[in-house]
Amino acid sequence: MLRQAANNGYQAGRADRQDRWGSNYQGSYGYQDANYAYDGYYIDRDNYNYYFREGFQRGYQDRYSRKYQYGRHTNGSYSMLDVICRRFWGFNRSTDVPARRAQLACSVLTILEGC
Repeated sequence: MLRQAANNGYQAGRADRQDRWGSNYQGSYGYQDANYAYDGYYIDRDNYNYYFREGFQRGYQDRYSRKYQYGRHTNGSYSMLDVICRRFWGFNRSTDVPARRAQLACSVLTILEGC
């Protein structure tokens, strides 16, 4: 869910910037609807909408502003996972050997990001 929301926001931010429109993630259909890929199995709709919008907003802001403070864009995909791991647990997944607890937390986030 988070990955899809952030990617949708990223694409909307890119489109608005390319079209020279003002920054307005709340005006995007994806943000307003916030039900993309909702299946109702694991989380209720209100919580899904909330987290989808949070991810969408961050992806949009990163791409529109080009500051990439919430995530990074690599190989055609936008990801917030490395930034989350660095900010909350103080390590870089790709270079540091994390403590077991931090490694477990990022494993959970990796699963969630893929949903």
